Amino acid sequence: MTEPLRFLLDQQFPQPVFDVHALDRTVTYEHFSQFTPSDSKISTPDWMLHLLAADGGFDGVVTLDRSQLDEEAELVALSQAGISVVTWRKGDEDPVVVTLPKTRLQLAANACKPRDLLAEMKARDGVAFPERRRRAVNLMTRELAARGRDDLARFLA
Repeated sequence: MTEPLRFLLDQQFPQPVFDVHALDRTVTYEHFSQFTPSDSKISTPDWMLHLLAADGGFDGVVTLDRSQLDEEAELVALSQAGISVVTWRKGDEDPVVVTLPKTRLQLAANACKPRDLLAEMKARDGVAFPERRRRAVNLMTRELAARGRDDLARFLA
């Protein structure tokens, strides 16, 4: 049997009220506040959440905050750490669904890679990926050092 995919629920995501894994053995979810209580008590940037998820062996992060996919540092962290993000295109969608018909995810319409989003940014402002990566890695490295989390910098190398 294949190991279930592991997803980290972002801080703003509601705590699960039932064990989703009992209904679907292909996935498990853990809330950020349970995974790393100390980081959930302070303001943690989304890019750091992605690095923490990679460090914890998660396959992805589930978030209600789609806007993080518009941020340079978050996209660079995703690209470097190899973490996926599950989110909704529009806000205010109910994150808890108990009964669903057979789902059909249209990957071409609903999946995108961080580098593709970074390419869209380049088309808008002319800044290439190497320069974005340099800026974002410098910012993230400084912040990780200030928080005493240099161990996460390995994902940025």
